[in-house]
Formats: sequence, structure tokens, C-alpha cells
Amino acid sequence: MGCVNADALNFNPLATGDDGSCQYHVEEETSVSPSGGSAGEASGEQDDTATTTEPVIVAGCTDDTATNYNAEATEDDGSCVFPAPEPEPEAIEQENTSETATTTEETD
Repeated sequence: MGCVNADALNFNPLATGDDGSCQYHVEEETSVSPSGGSAGEASGEQDDTATTTEPVIVAGCTDDTATNYNAEATEDDGSCVFPAPEPEPEAIEQENTSETATTTEETD
């Protein structure tokens, strides 16, 4: 389960179903007047309205070694998925040696 929408910031290609967690980049603007009123108020005063952009928290995988890393994420949500580790070369060699020994014993 996870976000299955490829347009979402936290798209998870390994998700098998949508769990409603998809997040999208949205910038929210807030207008503030120094007099405490809203930006559109007709007060006859000089318009000193300032527009600020509030930071938007984007939850997602912030570990760049994960398969579902989200470069847009600003807060890690614990959803990181990592590839299976490669087997150690020694383990492969030991496994091959065991198979050879078993094959040799069976042919005797």
C-alpha cells in the first residue's frame, strides 16, 4: 500500500494499492497588512501589504539510497524502501562448494 499516483511527490512504484497518502507540491500565499486587516480592506491608508510564502511540509522518503527517495520531501515519514542487499562473494563461493560436494557424493 502507498501512493500509486506518478504525479505525486511521494509516488511509490512498489506500492500495490493506493492508501490515500499521495502528496502534491502546493505553495500557500498569505497576505498580511501591517494594520492587522486583510489585504483588500478599503481603509484609505497606504497599502503596505506583504505577501509571504509559507513553507509546505512534504512527507516522504528523504534517504537518497532508497528506491522510493523523494527529493521534494522535507520530512521523513518512515516510508523508505531499500533494495535487497547483494550477497557477499564468500557466501556465493561457499554455496557453490556445497553444491559441488553434494553432486560428487551422489555420483559415487
